[in-house]
Amino acid sequence: MIGILLAFIPLYCLLIGLFWSISCSKSIYRKRFLTILILIILFINTSNIVIFSIFDLQYYDFNLNLNVGTFVLWEIIFALSCIIFYFSKDEMTGIINENLYDFLIILIIFCLVGASLTSNILITVIFVIIVFISLGLIFYFGIYSKPFKLLRLFFISIILSIIFLILGVLLIYFEFNSFILTEIRNSELNPGLNPIISLLFLFGFGIPCGIIPFSIYHLKVYYHDSTYTTLFTITNLTFPIINFILFKLLITFTYDLVINSLIILIIAAVGLIISITYSLTETFTAIDGRSFSIKKILGLSSNSDFNMILLISAFIGFLPTESIKIEYGSFVFFFIFCMILVKILLFYSLKPLMLETLDDNIKNLGGFWKKYKIFGIFYLIGGILLTIPFALGNILINLISNIFTESLIDLPHISFIGFTIWAILIFYFIIILIWVSITFNDIFIGTPKYLKNKDIRPITKLDYLPLILIFIFSIFLCIFYFFNNILFMEIINFSTEQFTH
Repeated sequence: MIGILLAFIPLYCLLIGLFWSISCSKSIYRKRFLTILILIILFINTSNIVIFSIFDLQYYDFNLNLNVGTFVLWEIIFALSCIIFYFSKDEMTGIINENLYDFLIILIIFCLVGASLTSNILITVIFVIIVFISLGLIFYFGIYSKPFKLLRLFFISIILSIIFLILGVLLIYFEFNSFILTEIRNSELNPGLNPIISLLFLFGFGIPCGIIPFSIYHLKVYYHDSTYTTLFTITNLTFPIINFILFKLLITFTYDLVINSLIILIIAAVGLIISITYSLTETFTAIDGRSFSIKKILGLSSNSDFNMILLISAFIGFLPTESIKIEYGSFVFFFIFCMILVKILLFYSLKPLMLETLDDNIKNLGGFWKKYKIFGIFYLIGGILLTIPFALGNILINLISNIFTESLIDLPHISFIGFTIWAILIFYFIIILIWVSITFNDIFIGTPKYLKNKDIRPITKLDYLPLILIFIFSIFLCIFYFFNNILFMEIINFSTEQFTH
């Protein structure tokens, strides 16, 4: 009981934050309080990870999934939330709808935490629907209220998602007479109904995140006209956490049948091609309206990540034994985590753009190296972490290579699909490096043509802290893996197994 009370403290604190964001009219006090509150929540959650690990505590009552795996995911959510509020402090102060904006951000954080906590599919779906609607409202009530037509396609995608999710929940209840994942896992899945449920949840969770058939057309305007705070919230917080939650559900409903995995593999591959194409088009050409928007490029690259993660995870259905599936599931879990670290470095390194100008056209930007060298260095580091030896990308390649070579060598058809995914992964890392190199040159080295803000807040030492902490943590992970990869994988396997329980 004490463990449950400790675990729920972050949720109670978030409820306090919801009340405070609406009731406090003083901007400076509200921002400071919310930032400090998230930091306190992060500290409490870190303490819960230590306590639950030492005493091996787990709670699965009352539709809850309270364990170290859940707290690790919460740690990611709260750490990202700290950065979001730090962005918000510099960008979203003094606007008309500032109270509502802060409330919606806290609401999104609360719902993502709730969705990852419960083992009840209905409650998970309700939380995710609230997150999607809140993302639309945050865009609509940003720095200024926007014409609804800008969000027409985005809200259509949300409506479609809600329909798919409701149908999926209804089919699950009619089939199993339960919404609890642990009960459903112990039941026999209907081979005819299983693919339908899988696709309903795939589209329900995935359409707002950029998978086909809706792809990324409903997101281009959202990215281009959003604030950096909103962009960070949807791409660096919401998409990865939805990936985690969807992965947990697909393990239950999808990956017992090869046909399900094959369908998802095809959908993810096409979605990956489309999102990469649009991202490169936005970077190098004037085909899509000559906007050359760094916000659109960042957003579209996050859609590529979402599809890449789906592509990788779909291979679980082809694996021959349960032990290999568990090992590969840990790889997927760690892959999502690595992409979060890389994208934080890339996104946060663009903080000077948010401070200096409202222009996000990379052809007009430039000259930031002279004043913001440290941000430029970390921007490059974000790209090379996936491509140089003894870094995060190297760990991922090693893990997936070991699984393929040791487990699939005698299964030629499965090996072909596996090594194709392995090649796509390497190619994807190379694309990221090329994209980072080109955008770095345009933003930090090129000739500046942008209009500067009248009042530019000077960079302080505190502004470098998130970059330094993420970099140090990434280096620690690399050193830990290469000096004791067995213990490293035991920790990853333990966290993954508990989260997907």
